[in-house]
Amino acid sequence: MRYEGYKLKLNIESISLLFFDLTFFLFAFVGINTDAFNAKLKVFYIPGDKNIYHIILCLLVMVIMILLRRGSVRVDAVTILLFVKMLFDYFSSYVLNGVSFAENWTRWFQTDMGFIFYFIAVNLDIKPKELVKRFQIFVTIIGFQVIWTFLVNTNQGLASFVLKNSMRIPFALSNVIAGVLVAGVVCVLLEKEKSRVIKTIQCSFYMIALFLTYSRGGIVLLDFIVLWSIKQSVKIKKKLRWYVLWATVNVAAILVVFFVMPELQTLVIGVKASAATLNDLSTNRIDLLAYAFDEFCKNPLFGRGVYYDKNVFVGSTGIHNIFMELLALSGIVGTVLYMSAVINCVRKSNIIQISKIDNYQIVLFGIVFSFFLNSMFEVVYFNYIFDALFWSFMGILVSNSYQTSYLLE
Repeated sequence: MRYEGYKLKLNIESISLLFFDLTFFLFAFVGINTDAFNAKLKVFYIPGDKNIYHIILCLLVMVIMILLRRGSVRVDAVTILLFVKMLFDYFSSYVLNGVSFAENWTRWFQTDMGFIFYFIAVNLDIKPKELVKRFQIFVTIIGFQVIWTFLVNTNQGLASFVLKNSMRIPFALSNVIAGVLVAGVVCVLLEKEKSRVIKTIQCSFYMIALFLTYSRGGIVLLDFIVLWSIKQSVKIKKKLRWYVLWATVNVAAILVVFFVMPELQTLVIGVKASAATLNDLSTNRIDLLAYAFDEFCKNPLFGRGVYYDKNVFVGSTGIHNIFMELLALSGIVGTVLYMSAVINCVRKSNIIQISKIDNYQIVLFGIVFSFFLNSMFEVVYFNYIFDALFWSFMGILVSNSYQTSYLLE
């Protein structure tokens, strides 16, 4: 908010900053301390359902935004596609497939809140730099919470699968935490304003926290990001030695996990190595993908509807691949609607051109892209927080494009 003398000025810019400040605060500190996965919260938290609070916040901001906005409210093709996707999922689930709305409305609501998040963000007035600064503070808080939770739980053994399940903070559990930490690393790597020393310190901190989540998917994704960073930033003469170092570290890690420490074998694959199958190595991901394909084949056009089969999934876990989850739940029609919205966002963001005058456009896109990559093998599509961050950030990318396009003419 802006202060002019002693007067408090309320405008779209101040509302934009306040909206994201409150969003990051809710996601970092508000949680429900249950015995989910036998993991109670070990850090400071405010009891409550952050999703409900955030929905209320979104509705309030949407009303205020419409009242304060001077020009017309932006309703672009992405907004329309996401709105149609929301209606389609309702129709497919509760009309065509007879899914019980009373039992599954929260799942439907989670997958389709993207419409609300994007609509708000694309009408806000906040520069990517301001949003990136707030996101980094948020990721840093997450990092400290992870390290503290790890230190409190070390009595369970450093190479214990139980320790991974105990990694729970108000934000989320292990794999979801890792997705945000990876995005934090990408964010720092793409920034141009910071010195190499500061970047090294920040990246190292995020990487330590990431490893302490024991998230295999997050660590593998980070590994490829490091490889990409070597390709992009290291001078040609030094690239070979860095590639060799990267390969050596990976080979050494594989040898340690599978041949030196049996405890780590169990941690990495979830079962004893001697009894491991390809499906075990993927933590049942292959079975889940096969199940999703079978569901898709039953109704390829409209999908089976937005709900979880409790006989297949454990807790709130999903298929761990956004494409297969979309195809299984929403069919070809729903998948085309969703991916059309994503592609339209990327096209409207005008990333390459705007990044020439605003580096933070590409930084914010890097964060969003890491979220999307993470959705290839983790539960993101059925996660309220990731959906909120993904579509809010997408909206800001497009909003910034609308505001700065005149500078490119």
